[in-house]
Amino acid sequence: MDPDQVDKIIKFVNILNDRLEEKSQSSTNHAFNLGCSIGIFPGLVAILIVAFISRWNPASILITILLVLLALMIFANLISLQARTRALEKLFQDEVLPEISRTLTEANISRVEFNRIASGALPANATLQKYLSPASEILEN
Repeated sequence: MDPDQVDKIIKFVNILNDRLEEKSQSSTNHAFNLGCSIGIFPGLVAILIVAFISRWNPASILITILLVLLALMIFANLISLQARTRALEKLFQDEVLPEISRTLTEANISRVEFNRIASGALPANATLQKYLSPASEILEN
């Protein structure tokens, strides 16, 4: 494989990785905001119930507020993580994988060779790295 072809693949892989990260970040932000919004009303109800039961004890109310905020953050993070995972899988299956297949066909490169080049070009924590595993090579070939 000539160096120009390798450079084109590296640029292509970086573009795909950037697209995956950008689109997944957007869905993650939306999901986090939704998770916080959904949890506000039940949190306020819990705070009011504790305030009423504790006869407006400031310590009880403060502890309840902190616990509600912690629960909201955990809930919102779980929702955003799940949304990010689903968005990445959908984006990879619907857009990235067909584009990779088309590029491999045009360049007459095997998926194994593509994965080798891409894995070397991407950082270890890159989003696309997850989809370049040996298992994906077996499934695709």
